[in-house]
This record gives sequence, C-alpha cells and structure tokens, in this order.
Amino acid sequence: MESEKICKKCGRVLPIEKFRLKCGMDGYKYYSGQCKDCEREYENQYKKNKREKEYTFSDSLNIDTKRQYKTINPARILDISKTDLKIDLLGDDEIFVKMMDYKDTWISNYGRVIRCSYNKYYNLLNGSFRDDSLFYSLPKNVFDDGEWVYKRQTVYASKAILNDILAFY
Repeated sequence: MESEKICKKCGRVLPIEKFRLKCGMDGYKYYSGQCKDCEREYENQYKKNKREKEYTFSDSLNIDTKRQYKTINPARILDISKTDLKIDLLGDDEIFVKMMDYKDTWISNYGRVIRCSYNKYYNLLNGSFRDDSLFYSLPKNVFDDGEWVYKRQTVYASKAILNDILAFY
C-alpha cells in the first residue's frame, strides 16, 4: 500500500492521510486525486462565487412594482352614520367591510371589528391580545355534519384584514 501520493491540483507529494478516501459505485475504495487542502480551497471558492452570483444585480436593473386591487363592492361597506355608534375613525381612509362567512361582522383596515346583534344593535368589539397580536372570537358559518352552522372561531385581525379587505381594496 502506498504511503505517499501526488496531488493532481497542487503537485505536492503528501502522506496518504492528506487525501480523502472515497468509495466508488462498485464498492471499490480509492483515494481522491486532490488533497484535502485543495478540496477545501475549491469548495470555499465555489461557495463565494455562488454567493456573489446570487446577490449581484445589474446597474441598469429597475424593479418596478405596481399593486392592483379589486374595488370593494359598496354593498359590503358599513355606513356608520346609519348605526347608533359614536366612534372616532382612526384615519380618513378607515372603512368597515363586511367579513365573508362571519355573521353580521365588519372589519376595518385598522383591525377594528363591529358586530350587529338582532339586526339593530351595533357594537365595537374590544378584542384580545396574544403575543402582541389582536384577535377576536367570532361566529363563522361552517359546514359541519352535513349542515351549515355558526361556530365560534378565533380570528386574528392582521390575517382578517389581508383576507377580507386588501384582497378587495
């Protein structure tokens, strides 16, 4: 058995322990043609080149994004003046949009929720916080055991805004 070998990359004569022992597809074991130092150097250079390739952009590259949203059906927007609520809007652009599949519930683009009880009493819900996230417990229309029923579900305000308002904003 050999005790030394010549690296095909750097040309140095090195002890056999400096070469990686590999196993071929037929089970035959052999030592790599290049030493471990050359393999490591090649691997580092390959990673560096790959990283540079992934994160380099052309100087003439312009990234333009244009967001388009569907318009909200006016029938889904709650007219606060027709309710008995005395609330201050958080912004000029705050609107309350009816939530799909939730019984008589509207959510604003600021995460506030209004519920209607008995088709005439409107309430601004307080909500609760979990891990700094605002959530509400609301009745949702779900299909259960062959029939449609309302079941209470936890709804996070941030997710509800994305699902019910921004998709139609």
